[in-house]
Amino acid sequence: MATERSLDGDKSEVREGLAHPLFDWFQTFVDTVNDNIVGAVEDLAPGAGVSDLHAVAARAVIAAYGDAGVSPDQALELLGKAAVEILAADMHWDEIANSQRFELIDRELQGTLTFADKVHLEAVTFRMREHLEASGHLPMNAALALHRQLRALGRDGDTP
Repeated sequence: MATERSLDGDKSEVREGLAHPLFDWFQTFVDTVNDNIVGAVEDLAPGAGVSDLHAVAARAVIAAYGDAGVSPDQALELLGKAAVEILAADMHWDEIANSQRFELIDRELQGTLTFADKVHLEAVTFRMREHLEASGHLPMNAALALHRQLRALGRDGDTP
């Protein structure tokens, strides 16, 4: 059950409702992100737009990971995996997804894939693999079963 509080509420009220031992680390991380955002927003030009704020937020999160001992590469890996999970959660494997995957692979081979496209390709590939594993359509499953059967026959001294 989540503890409700207002934005100006006391943080101790939230801590009392959470028993997880890493909550203090997480709270420090969130506070660091907030501090990074506040500092960066103060430096924004008066005409800054929403995309500028999005960039500030992204840099603030990556910097907070850095303050927590996570390298920029590790932070990008974590954020990328989270993005793949979020995209894949809303995705269904069908002919449209299959077509999108082929298009993204073609663009990857042509060298025209954007970073966002790479994340989307990872998500659609993740969903495809989940679909294949769940439906048992992987040809490898049948090949592995046959391999086990043949090995068992060989151990028994029988020849196939």
